[in-house]
Amino acid sequence: MEQHVVASTPELGGALVVGARQSQNVLLIEPAVVVTGEARRGPPLSSTTAEQAALIERVWPSVREANATAAAHQRVVDKALILVTAPDRPLVRDSRGVVQRAASAEQYAGEIETLCANADLGPEGVGGPRDAPEPLVSPDPGSIGQFVQESVSAVTSWPHEDAERRPSATFFERGMDSPTALQLAHVLRRGLRRPDIGLSTVYCNPTVSQLASAILAATGDGPEGDDRATIE
Repeated sequence: MEQHVVASTPELGGALVVGARQSQNVLLIEPAVVVTGEARRGPPLSSTTAEQAALIERVWPSVREANATAAAHQRVVDKALILVTAPDRPLVRDSRGVVQRAASAEQYAGEIETLCANADLGPEGVGGPRDAPEPLVSPDPGSIGQFVQESVSAVTSWPHEDAERRPSATFFERGMDSPTALQLAHVLRRGLRRPDIGLSTVYCNPTVSQLASAILAATGDGPEGDDRATIE
């Protein structure tokens, strides 16, 4: 798994599968340093949450390929269980450059626990945000847009004025991280009774209007020509 993902993605300097609770695996991915337009192995450059989300999207196809041949205990079955390492906490290596598994995993124990806890939220949203809106009984175009806005507010606690000041800013430009995006996906899936909504839905549609449009398109209520792939 780890070797395949790194070899398939020049943007990565390293990768590490960490066994977590309930047999779930988390994949730590370390961005490579970029020098004169080429990637080389080394401590990662700083990146925004939006860039991390985009990196996870680019890495995911190689993870799926590796899952096809990996042993069950090595598979990473959910994109939400991929974590990009922080610039100030690269994977720990020995003097030969070999990644030290236990020490590297220990650095991210808290983040790993959070990812797994959010991934464990059931279809009814047990453990979700206290202010999450009630599930819609009869979703329609108007109510879906409002529900998305209320769901974003519930998981982020962003003031409404912030969205009005920066209407074109994405969730990630406004500070949303991967665990919060995952929680948003769970709230939407529960409230709209849409099991097809996943973390990639939020990553690929990172504003309220884009997210509402993608959900409507997948129900056949959006503009003609929209593709269901935007929600998968």
